Amino acid sequence: MNKVFITGLLTALAAVVVSYFQANGLPATITAWEVLAITVGGNLLVYLGKNLVLPSISVFGTIDMRDVLSGLILAVGSGLTSLAASTVTSTPISVSLILSTAGSVALAYLATKFGLGAKTAVK
Repeated sequence: MNKVFITGLLTALAAVVVSYFQANGLPATITAWEVLAITVGGNLLVYLGKNLVLPSISVFGTIDMRDVLSGLILAVGSGLTSLAASTVTSTPISVSLILSTAGSVALAYLATKFGLGAKTAVK
């Protein structure tokens, strides 16, 4: 695994955790911890699956359409993961949490790809 992949993964997972804490605060119940764990685990799987099918080929300082598509995939995947976590744990569905998580993951991913893409050789 390369540095860009790991940094992108950690950034996406941090965005999920921060979005959750911002919307709900520190989990106070076992169920709240379960929702957070399912959401983080699901996002991990979405990120790994996305990179298996559509790895990033970014160049440092640029974002191409492949990155935009990847960010969209991660946003939709994180939203669905948040929805699934609420459904599995029978907790109320928080549309604001789903939207905030999806947006945060997409923006964090794109920011990471813009700043950490592969360096081009200087001729």
